[in-house]
Amino acid sequence: MDKIIKTFKRVGWWLFFLFGYVIILMLLNYTKIFTFSTIVKFNYVCVSLILFIFGFLTGKSCEKRAYIEGIKISGIIDIVLIILNITFIRIFNLKTLIYYLLIMISFTLGSMIGINLKKVKKK
Repeated sequence: MDKIIKTFKRVGWWLFFLFGYVIILMLLNYTKIFTFSTIVKFNYVCVSLILFIFGFLTGKSCEKRAYIEGIKISGIIDIVLIILNITFIRIFNLKTLIYYLLIMISFTLGSMIGINLKKVKKK
C-alpha cells in the first residue's frame, strides 16, 4: 500500500508542475512573445526535461529496478495525458503517439540514471 501511495504522490507532484507549466505557456502565448510554433517546440523539450528530472528523483529514491518504476509511473502519466487529449483535443495520431513514447523513454532513462548515480555515491 505504501508503494501505491508513493507512486501517486509522484504523479500528483508531476501534475502540479504540469499545471504551472501550462499556465506559463498560456501567458507566453497570450503575450505573443514567441510564435505558436516556437512554443510547441519549447513544450516538447521542456516536458521531456521535466520528466527526466522527475525520473531521476524517482530513481534516487528506489531501492532496485528503477526502470520498472520509471515505466510504471510514466505509463500512469501517459494514460492521464491520453485521457486529457481525447477529452479536450480529440486528435490522436502517430505524432501524438511518438510524443507519449518520448515521455515514457525520458522518465525511464531519468530513473535509470538516478539509481545508478545513487549506487556510485554509496561506494
